[in-house]
Amino acid sequence: MTNQINSDIVAFILHHNQASDCAYVGGDTKNVNADIAEMDTYTIFASPNLQSYDSLCLVDTYTIGSKRVNEIWGPFGNQKAALLTEVIQPNNRYEMLIKSSEPFIPTITEKYGFSLVETYNQLEFNNRNRQQHETDNTNVNKVKEILFERDSAAIAECAAIHQTCFPDSSSFSDIVSNLTANTKLLVFQSDQVVLGYFLFELREQSGWLSLEYLAVDPDQQRQGVATALFEYVINHFDFSLISLMQPISHQAAFKFYQSVGFTLTEQYSHLRLDN
Repeated sequence: MTNQINSDIVAFILHHNQASDCAYVGGDTKNVNADIAEMDTYTIFASPNLQSYDSLCLVDTYTIGSKRVNEIWGPFGNQKAALLTEVIQPNNRYEMLIKSSEPFIPTITEKYGFSLVETYNQLEFNNRNRQQHETDNTNVNKVKEILFERDSAAIAECAAIHQTCFPDSSSFSDIVSNLTANTKLLVFQSDQVVLGYFLFELREQSGWLSLEYLAVDPDQQRQGVATALFEYVINHFDFSLISLMQPISHQAAFKFYQSVGFTLTEQYSHLRLDN
């Protein structure tokens, strides 16, 4: 057990991420280090020892209200179930996002009492999809990039749409307050009124575009707003891959992403242990 990050640990995470061994999509060394730096408290578990890196697990610990939460990154490697024996401690809450096909899921569900919260589709749009994509520029001229420090009125309108579309998520103001310099916000406006927005992070070193939120006013859905926002991204930003996690219960959103060229690459299970 250690609490020290080094280049070997980062390389191990990236290697297994590229092999679709986990749900982490940071993409490169810079992003892994940045994401870990944002954690309040983290612990690294490795088995059988730190020199061999046969298996590795990173646990991010934080507090929600009065409840301490341990978010598990991984486990990565060959001895996942065995490593979790070292990780799981009594009277703690754990959250984990793991590939749904992992054979050890029934074992940890029975042994520890993990329950399934949600299943997610991992969707990707890469350069091959881009080349095959038939562009529809009908409404793209109604899309523009918003500067967070200047366009307070537009951001307020985005916040209202966000609250309607994602009532159980963090508030839009909280999301904006934690943005990185690489985060972009696009809005679709008609008669100076925001009808939808696209919030994403462009990871420069890897060229990955991480889609955070895409939302449209419910009264304006199926009118080409989301398509226009997506077309703007294709036409104005250089990226190698767009990756996102979509709950399988959101069938309408899933059909939209398929319609613009996203492909289903994997399914992940969000597991929770609440002792």
